[in-house]
Amino acid sequence: MSSAFVKFTAIRNLLRRRSLHITSTARTDAVRSEGATTGTKGFGDKEKAEEALWARKHDAELLNKLKQSLAEQKKSTDEIKRKIIELEEKHK
Repeated sequence: MSSAFVKFTAIRNLLRRRSLHITSTARTDAVRSEGATTGTKGFGDKEKAEEALWARKHDAELLNKLKQSLAEQKKSTDEIKRKIIELEEKHK
């Protein structure tokens, strides 16, 4: 084996061990901290449901605003079309 391959393998193994340590440390810190309710399954499900509800309400509000804007644009477009027709008839 080449020395470059051996170095690469050693570095790869070191990084794997380090990331495993960081991950396990983060998990144990989250479990140990007081008031860490986000780690409980029920709270996480409730939080996701509330976020989904907020997103649906936000999307509904945005949809209503867009529909209103579209209605205003349609009204404006219809008025312009009416004026065009009047001018075309006037100049025939």
